[in-house]
Amino acid sequence: MPKMPDPDAPQEIGDYRVLAQLADGTYHAIGPGGRAVVLKQVDPTCLLGDQLHSQIRDRLNAIRGLAHPQVANLYTVEREGEFVFTVWEYIDAQRLDDWAVRDGREPRHVIAMARELVLAVQALHALGIVHGRIGAGNVFVNDGRIRLTDLSPLLYTDPREDAVAVVSLLLKVVEARQELDSPLGRLLQEAQHQQIPLAELGSALAGLSETGAPRRRVRTDAAELTPRGRSITAAILVALVGILIAWAIWQFTTATRPTPPMPPDLEQSAVAPTTVDALLVARASRTYTVA
Repeated sequence: MPKMPDPDAPQEIGDYRVLAQLADGTYHAIGPGGRAVVLKQVDPTCLLGDQLHSQIRDRLNAIRGLAHPQVANLYTVEREGEFVFTVWEYIDAQRLDDWAVRDGREPRHVIAMARELVLAVQALHALGIVHGRIGAGNVFVNDGRIRLTDLSPLLYTDPREDAVAVVSLLLKVVEARQELDSPLGRLLQEAQHQQIPLAELGSALAGLSETGAPRRRVRTDAAELTPRGRSITAAILVALVGILIAWAIWQFTTATRPTPPMPPDLEQSAVAPTTVDALLVARASRTYTVA
C-alpha cells in the first residue's frame, strides 16, 4: 500500500487524517491515537435511508467479531456527512501478486503461499463468513503469512464464489511469473475449468509442494485404472484364486483320507454294546504296562 501523501485525496475524514487514496473511495489514514487504518466507503446500496440495512449491519458485526489471525480487523463503521465508511486495520505488507514476482521467488514458495491462501479462506468459511471480494488488492503477504482484508459488507453466502476468485487470482500470479505451463499453472487451469472446491484444491497444492506434481485422486473405477494399476489388480486376483484352489485341495484330501482302525476293545464294544456301568468298571480295571 502507498504511504506518501496524495494531493488529490481529502486531507481529513472525520477524526482521521488522510495520507493517501488507495482506490476509489478507499483511503490510508491515521486515526485517533496515531493508529494507521484504512477507510473504505460503504456502497450506497447497503443503506436503508440514512442507516445501514439491518442485514448489512449484522454481517459487519459478525466480521468485526471474527477471531481469525489471517483476516484484518474491522474496527468500526462511521459516518461523516454523506460518507459512510468502514475502518479497517492497515496492513503494512506486500500484495500477493507483487510478492510473487519479486526477489526471485522459487516456485515452491509460491505454491506454499497459494496453499496458505486456500487454507485461510477455508477457515473463514468455517466461521460462517464468505469473503465476497477476494482480489489482488486485498490479499497480502505479511511476515510470511497471508492476510486478507476488505471483506465485502454485501450478503455473500456461497463459498464457491470465493473459490472461483481464489483460482482467478492465483492464475494471474502464475501468469505474471510466466509459469502457466508449470505444474502449478496446469493445476490452476484444471481447477478453473472444473470449478473444484477449495478443499480439493488445498489437497492438490499440498501434494504439489511435496512431489512437484499434483496429488491426484485415487480412481476406484476399473475402467479408469492405469496399466500399472491393472497389473497390480490382476496379481492380487491371481493370488486369491491360488489360495482358494489350495484350500479346496486340502478339503478334498481331508475328506478322502482313510479312517484308522478302531482298537480291539472299542471295536468289541461297538459290536457288543454294554451298559454304561459295565464300561466304567472295565475302564477302571484296565492296566497299562510300559515296556
